[in-house]
Amino acid sequence: MIAYEGKLVGKPDLLVDDEIRDYKSGSIFELAEDGSQQVKDGYLRQLRIYGHLVHETTGKCPPQGKLLPMSGREHAVELSPEACKSEAESAIVLLDDLNDKLSQNREDTSAIGTPSPKACKWCGFKSVCPAFWNAVSSDWAKELGSGAIKGTVTQLPSRIHDGKAWSLSIQSAQGTIRDTEMTILPLPSSVHSLAEVSQGDQIRAINLYHRADESLAPTQATVILKESKIPKIVFDEQT
Repeated sequence: MIAYEGKLVGKPDLLVDDEIRDYKSGSIFELAEDGSQQVKDGYLRQLRIYGHLVHETTGKCPPQGKLLPMSGREHAVELSPEACKSEAESAIVLLDDLNDKLSQNREDTSAIGTPSPKACKWCGFKSVCPAFWNAVSSDWAKELGSGAIKGTVTQLPSRIHDGKAWSLSIQSAQGTIRDTEMTILPLPSSVHSLAEVSQGDQIRAINLYHRADESLAPTQATVILKESKIPKIVFDEQT
């Protein structure tokens, strides 16, 4: 489904009986500022945008959208043509604004970033994002839900547990822990990139677990990258 001359594209998971159904693999709720649970705002916006796309395609806006998580209770959302159109128009304004900023900041794409613990928590690109590293601090640790450090390898990575794991020591300069030497262990032996790491290398590590004693441990989602291997993000005039 397409609207606004191709600027808005999407397809609901299911459209049945005048109802948009959108299936989610995780929870559809998040904590509000007052500590109560509320439906994730992004999911509500998504349903309204789907509503507009369906209206543009079929000529009729479904009166209801429904979020269905794999576990937990579902949530129904009332949809109206006016609310759906307004949401879609807001999305286009954001898209046009982003493209304008890109065209004006071709040499420094970090200028267009709007990093925050909430925005960066599930982002798969934060390890290479300049805006993330410029903004992340110890204040982010709890809401970000993981540790992220950037710094200098202080000694050659060592094999531990009879060669089944790695130990990596970093003097952290940026991230959720700063100005501290941290040893991350046990890193799986399957992290072959550690064999290429030398003392003095600049390195980034994200999606780490903060232990109660303030040490860091790897998780299944941990990513470790050498600075020399990180691509530069640039503006492509052809896109």
